[in-house]
Amino acid sequence: MQKVAVGSLKSSTAEELERLSALSMVANILTTSLNFDQLLQDVLLASVPAFRADRGFIHLFDPTGQISKERYLDVSQDKSWQPFAFTTTLVQQCRTRRTGVLALDTQQVASPSQSVIMGGIRSVMLAPLIVKQELVGIFYLDSLINEACFETNDLKVFSLITDMVSVAVQRDHHATVIQTQSKALEAAREELNNAAEETIRRLSRAAEYRDGETSEHLTRVSLYCRALGQALGLTPERIHDIEIASLLHDVGKLGIPDNILLKPGRFTDYERQVMQQHTLYGAKILGNSHSPVVQLASEIALYHHEKWDGSGYPHGISGENIPLPARIVALADVFDAISSARRYKESYSLADSFALLEKEAGSHFDPLLVREFFGIKFQIEQIWDSYQELPVEAPIGKVEDTAATPVPFSLPGALKVLEECPVLLAKNSGLKDSEALKLLQCLDFLESRSEEPSDLSIGELKQFLSRTSLSFHDAPMAAKLVGRIKKSIPAQDSFEAMKIVLLDSDPYQREVLSVEATRRGFHAHECSDPKEALRILATGEADLIVMELADPGAEALLNEVAEAHPNLPVVLLTRDGELSRRLSVSRNRNCSYLHKPLPPAAVFDEIEERLPIGNETKTRRTILAFDDDKVVLTVIKRVLQRNGFRVFTASDPLEFWDSLNENAPDLVLLDLEMPSVDGFDICRVLRSDVEFRHLPIVVLTAHQEVSEYQRALDFGADDVLSKPLQARRLVTRIKSRLSRNRALQLSGSRDTVTGLVQYKTALRTAETLFASSMRMNVPFSVCALKIEGFLQLLDQRGWQFSSGLLRQVGDLLIRSCRTEDVLTRYKDSMLVLFCPGVNENVLEQRVNSLNSKLLQDKGPLASLRCEALIGSCPRDGTQLKALLEKAGVS
Repeated sequence: MQKVAVGSLKSSTAEELERLSALSMVANILTTSLNFDQLLQDVLLASVPAFRADRGFIHLFDPTGQISKERYLDVSQDKSWQPFAFTTTLVQQCRTRRTGVLALDTQQVASPSQSVIMGGIRSVMLAPLIVKQELVGIFYLDSLINEACFETNDLKVFSLITDMVSVAVQRDHHATVIQTQSKALEAAREELNNAAEETIRRLSRAAEYRDGETSEHLTRVSLYCRALGQALGLTPERIHDIEIASLLHDVGKLGIPDNILLKPGRFTDYERQVMQQHTLYGAKILGNSHSPVVQLASEIALYHHEKWDGSGYPHGISGENIPLPARIVALADVFDAISSARRYKESYSLADSFALLEKEAGSHFDPLLVREFFGIKFQIEQIWDSYQELPVEAPIGKVEDTAATPVPFSLPGALKVLEECPVLLAKNSGLKDSEALKLLQCLDFLESRSEEPSDLSIGELKQFLSRTSLSFHDAPMAAKLVGRIKKSIPAQDSFEAMKIVLLDSDPYQREVLSVEATRRGFHAHECSDPKEALRILATGEADLIVMELADPGAEALLNEVAEAHPNLPVVLLTRDGELSRRLSVSRNRNCSYLHKPLPPAAVFDEIEERLPIGNETKTRRTILAFDDDKVVLTVIKRVLQRNGFRVFTASDPLEFWDSLNENAPDLVLLDLEMPSVDGFDICRVLRSDVEFRHLPIVVLTAHQEVSEYQRALDFGADDVLSKPLQARRLVTRIKSRLSRNRALQLSGSRDTVTGLVQYKTALRTAETLFASSMRMNVPFSVCALKIEGFLQLLDQRGWQFSSGLLRQVGDLLIRSCRTEDVLTRYKDSMLVLFCPGVNENVLEQRVNSLNSKLLQDKGPLASLRCEALIGSCPRDGTQLKALLEKAGVS
């Protein structure tokens, strides 16, 4: 793709979404028009204003390269269809190179052509029309007024439109041939249908291009839909339409900014709300089409994230109010998502994926569809097995193309890969492309970890590996370079992510814990079978195990772990609350007992307590040091890195605030005496900020006066250290402060009865969510649940038994909650649920579902019922206080 001038790639805005809508308009034109001349005019009418151009034309060429058909549009002349002068230089460049051309400001291009100067052309964008690798035409747009009228992202969208027009050109050619053979009507209609499908497939590639998902994902989802449609007994025509339309279920992702869409980790609440808008964007892009298949695709794009119980989005509809095609695609899409690895998570096994569908039947999914899906289980497994992504070996000369998907390394793992280099050379008399690529990625990782701006040994080995011919004769030189690199890496930096085994039959529990583990820098092994856990433990690749004691075989595993691995820390996250079990756990000094339900953050707080920070740990805490003396910062960084901390430094206020927001430190080291900024004021600012007010602050000062220490504490510091710094004292005080802070968080953020977040903390979170909902003009609801008969049960059976039931009710409710919902205990047996983006009807359905599950319980839960009081915005007011009063929470 040729760029005459460099543009800026911006996030999608409402204005850019209008341009994306041109894709749908062109698709509609191409799939409904049989008059080719009118088709070209309609495409120009849709494209020129969508890209804010003044003029545009389409030239089609015959096999000799001469213009066979041309259509012009000049909106600056009140929609004139007459030919106009254009830049033949750029047109010829496009024809010769067969790539798109973007000129943001032709007046700034060196030696602009005479046609550009005389015609007053400021911005130009054009792309070739190619059919079966043959150039068949040119699509041209320009602006006579605005420089930089077009953007880099516009050229990508414009190229998609030219791809679709190329299909129409091919269709017209075939239709002409067929008409001459007296088969015009039937064949033209068939070509029209094929063109519609091809248009949809090309449009689906746009969404696939944006979010990085593979074509295999789209293929599997469409085939799952076809198999499920056949099982439901739908007509072949309906099945075919759903199969094709399903390819566009995520086309709305074209409207999501890259920094959110391509984020590797979990979304924040705000990012999730933005991401959920892709359903509305998809419906808008595909809306107003006359093609039945595109209309169906619009319906699927809008509703495929709705849930059977009404807790989905964007409209919160439930049951059979959700169109059947959207319910089919929702099931197929979720199954493929959980059974396939993504950039931010590992895949579930097929058994776990089917188990999750079964668990979500009646809440997320239509139970009938789940039952039919299980009926074709063998067929689904065949589709899954037949359409898996294959690893692609990239050439050594194109290492930069793999930058978006780096191979994850730990430092010991990277050194191990390097040590294999001379061995592979000696053994195989050369390196495979995949082996050389892995080595180069490994060197990139080591270079990013190096404290020096560039490591000469790493550079030498990179140059060595780039040689075209390597043989066993080169093995000694490779060994020499590897040895130099190993010597240049400090021994104290041998950091490796701590490995945790997560053993639980509940895939939900493993998922949330695995995500939290990744966020904190751990490496998690997920497993549902005790035998698999034993195999992992036997390899020595585990530093701690988290397990559910109530699962079959778990108790025997616990005893075996105690015998074979007596020093291995064990965290029991379980619903088994019997006193005898608690006593047996307490006798084992390496065991911790945590009662479900418990937030993932609380579980990992305990894990980090079990493995204290220091040389013995394999997980890092983050420190941000702020000092105007760069020598002091260098010393602090080296001392703390040797003791297992991640350290970021800053010497001016701008660096400090940027690093504070980007790196989320666990503690701040702050010099009080700096010429550019007052350290006391920094303390005061941090303590007044809602996000950072609880961040531990250790200040450094050269003053020895007690009054100076007291002043620092008054301004918000947690501890004071005097200069010159002593390494051991610095590390000890930081460890002590971090341990105390985690203990306070562990004891103060959760309700001791239910394990839910405490009410005051939940209310603060709800206030933030409520404000965000008001900004985005979406509903917000508060639901207070009173458990009928709980007080009588308390009198009859006592607090321990009754509180256990309360925990179970909370556990049932939290399973139906979304990640953005906030559940807490208010008073006694009252549970309060804050739900952004949900109205009162959806909450009522959720409460009815909870009561149904209580009734189906075979134990004492069957005697309980929940009565709900709901306050909803905007129905009951636009203040959170009014919603709380409506729900009876004061």
